[in-house]
Amino acid sequence: MRNVVQYLNSLITTINPNLDAPVSDHHPCQKHPKKLHDNLQDYIELVNKLQWHTQCNFAYCLHVDHVNQQYCRFEYLKEITENTYLHDNNGKPELITARNDLFINSHDRL
Repeated sequence: MRNVVQYLNSLITTINPNLDAPVSDHHPCQKHPKKLHDNLQDYIELVNKLQWHTQCNFAYCLHVDHVNQQYCRFEYLKEITENTYLHDNNGKPELITARNDLFINSHDRL
């Protein structure tokens, strides 16, 4: 099981490399090729602009349950977790990834 978790952890991340980085006004994918360095700073800009579940609204992800409680269909806010692990969710395996940001989407760094 440890090998499976390590493999999945190599494919998917929910770690924000710089939680305090400002969100760019300009879309990071619109950078001029000469300004791209394919480094950590470029990745940070992409993550902070494109990989956040920024707001819930009824047009996208908010639903109301049978007791009139609102909930996000993607289950945000996500819990901060230190390690990646598999969780038994009523007989269905659920991947819980290491996370340092309540709103970051799962993504492949590449």
